[in-house]
Amino acid sequence: TATAAYLANTSAQTVNVLVWGTNISMSDIVKNSRDISAPTGTQLTVNTPGRYLISYNVNTSVPSNAGTRLMINGKADPASVIAPSIAVPPTVLKSHFSAEIIVDLTAGSTVSLQMFGPLANITLLPGSGGANLSVIRLS
Repeated sequence: TATAAYLANTSAQTVNVLVWGTNISMSDIVKNSRDISAPTGTQLTVNTPGRYLISYNVNTSVPSNAGTRLMINGKADPASVIAPSIAVPPTVLKSHFSAEIIVDLTAGSTVSLQMFGPLANITLLPGSGGANLSVIRLS
């Protein structure tokens, strides 16, 4: 592992989910490296080009029909999307969301974690890993 960064939310943040997406703030725990920085707590910036392993987890206090996704340079990465449950019944409510991808990124690339779907106020699990985002440069 060349370098890594990690963000986490442990404070039971309420996420105001919007149809087009809401970035999750993860400023409770911030672990940066010289190659990956988190200037805002809602977004990581990659400073060194390479192949990266990106993973996330989101845990909510009650099940919902929201979805989650990684946004890379402002665009959803299709392999990271956990789609909202808005289709015809049966609707499957979820309280845990996770995905892991390997992607090539250029210097200056940004990575953020979003919830999206039907309008809702969703509270992340309190006192534990409500949400976390890990980015590891492989090569």
